[in-house]
Amino acid sequence: MNRTSRSRVIGMMAVGVGLALAGWSEQSSGVTTTLYDIECAGAELVWAVGAGGRILHSTNGGENWAAQTSGTNQDLHAVDFVDGQQGWAVGAGPVILHTSDGGANWAAQSPGTSNNLLGVAFASPSRGWACGVSGTIVGTTDGGGSWRSEASGLWPWFYGLDAASPTRAWTIGGDWFNHVASIYHYNGSSWVHQYDAATTQDGLGMSAANLDAVWAVGGNGTIVHTTNGGTNWAVQTSGVTTAINAAAAVGANYCWVAGDSGVIRSTTDGGATWGPEQSGVTSALNGVTMLDTVVGWACGSGGVILRRSGGGQGCAETPGPRKPMSVQVVGGEVRVRLAGPESGRVSVSLQDGLGRRAGRLYSGPVRPELRLAVPDIGPGAWFVVVAAPEGRHVLKFVKVN
Repeated sequence: MNRTSRSRVIGMMAVGVGLALAGWSEQSSGVTTTLYDIECAGAELVWAVGAGGRILHSTNGGENWAAQTSGTNQDLHAVDFVDGQQGWAVGAGPVILHTSDGGANWAAQSPGTSNNLLGVAFASPSRGWACGVSGTIVGTTDGGGSWRSEASGLWPWFYGLDAASPTRAWTIGGDWFNHVASIYHYNGSSWVHQYDAATTQDGLGMSAANLDAVWAVGGNGTIVHTTNGGTNWAVQTSGVTTAINAAAAVGANYCWVAGDSGVIRSTTDGGATWGPEQSGVTSALNGVTMLDTVVGWACGSGGVILRRSGGGQGCAETPGPRKPMSVQVVGGEVRVRLAGPESGRVSVSLQDGLGRRAGRLYSGPVRPELRLAVPDIGPGAWFVVVAAPEGRHVLKFVKVN
């Protein structure tokens, strides 16, 4: 059961995100077709895509799901949103779909390739990439108005893709010719080979926490990790031998992975150790997304959608939920107290109820405590989003007058 704390502030009501230990629980998606990927753009807005052009959307954190009209019956393999309005989905055909209104309308974009697409990642509303079969990597610098090939002569079928900035991105795929899982990196000008994981020929998922910390996953329980942007990669012990299909990193230390047979594993120490989280299902889990270090979603075969609402077995270190940072809205002021590394950078931004950024309150070096004035905003639901080396935290508050 969720535990929500409320406190009155001047003209506002803050709603904390502290939750009781509840682990992963299944939500009713209303479909039985396979879902391949899932994405959140705030505490309430979530999308899942899958077979037959399926797009599902929730506006209340997954309590209810509704179908959106994709305009295609091709399988959609990946979805990515930069905020609550702008998103892209890619799939077989090939097809690239774009929405600028949260999925109320999806429009096809010219994909710039004839090969099926399996992954998509955007670093900004304008800069993004899609990857797919036969070494396909296409990119856009205008939000998908035009897509062009950014790689040629590559062997792998690229499944996983993620971006840390408009000039830094990674993709992983299966190179059947050389029998390895190959990782390629976009360095700001071109895609270059970085690493081959010889433990499997299937590289399936990728998640970049920042410019330095990146995880890649694949068959046979493979997890590889870098702390220096890919200059060096190291194999980590996942504790499973089933295929791991997806990863979701939250800061340099926290990451979740999901795979076949309902497997979910998590780390709180940068991957030095991985522990199990009980999914409650045996279905193959194909996608995972995390809002912060507490709340997340996963999707998979048979239309399965799971929501994480509290510390799972692998990451709960105390009887209560782990709170790596404190965020409050008090007297018209955002107060952020960090408990993680003293080095690095932190950003604090404000989003409206649709997940659209309303302004950046702070971007700079880590400080133990920040006190930031809330700008002049209208009544309604708002979200303070904090991204720091120790993770990501979201606080909802309601402006009442």
